[in-house]
Amino acid sequence: DLTSNPFPYMPKNQGHVTVTYYVPVEPKLGQVALIGSVYAQSRSFFEATAARDLQLLPTGLDGISQKPYTTLNLRAEWTDVKESGWNVAAFVNNATDKLYAAGKTPQLQTLGFAATNYAAPRMVGVQVWKKFGGL
Repeated sequence: DLTSNPFPYMPKNQGHVTVTYYVPVEPKLGQVALIGSVYAQSRSFFEATAARDLQLLPTGLDGISQKPYTTLNLRAEWTDVKESGWNVAAFVNNATDKLYAAGKTPQLQTLGFAATNYAAPRMVGVQVWKKFGGL
């Protein structure tokens, strides 16, 4: 009986908030923005029969699921630098360097382990780009 079995790959709760602050600068200098994004989710399961697996192996919860987590992304962006059409941004993705599973292949009943694919660690970068044409 799989009644009340959690849906695989779907957390029961999740949320995402992005806040953008536009720094007051002279328009001829371009536009400067500071951006922060927070994402949070509750536990998600990577097994279609999670309830049954937990009946057979009650200690296997972390082997078939990802516990709740929160990530933070930060970005500073300067667009149309001095009316040149050039843009530049610096960013930090996963600023808190949170380790979490993006996917798992649970083999607890057959092989006794779960293979895990982890999400990207903290990443720092710079972007430079220019738009061409009137689009």
